[in-house]
Amino acid sequence: MRGTPGTFVAGWHSFRAAVLTVRAGFGMSDAEAARSVALARQALELETADGVTAHPHVPATLHRWPWPLAPGPWPLWTVLAVAGMPTVSLVEAGRGEEFRRVLREAGPAADAVERDGKEASTPGLAALGYAMTLVVLALYAWRRKLRDVGAPASL
Repeated sequence: MRGTPGTFVAGWHSFRAAVLTVRAGFGMSDAEAARSVALARQALELETADGVTAHPHVPATLHRWPWPLAPGPWPLWTVLAVAGMPTVSLVEAGRGEEFRRVLREAGPAADAVERDGKEASTPGLAALGYAMTLVVLALYAWRRKLRDVGAPASL
């Protein structure tokens, strides 16, 4: 798709910001991390020009958790995609409180999608589930270590 000054993407204020966000989040290698961050920051500037609220994918690309989501017509798949993006990184970085905040706010939506069979972001749901699995495995490993050193099981 080739954009023009009048190109519109639903939910976005800036077509260029949408393109830069996708490029920053998915189109660059690990070796290009600095360039990726620069593109995401440029997208944030474009998307928030004139004081408007950015599409939630922009701050998520910068690993800034945009919750609670600003009022807007965000479809459920967007909410879950934005929730899923940072969760694995938060777990891997040991940022437990931020991870718990994501789950508190996005968890009910994910539960509703799975329970009611609603259309949603499969990658978002998968990332949330994977991150929760990482946490459970870490807790299990921690408990085994405690058992191995003779700590009480109630810990």
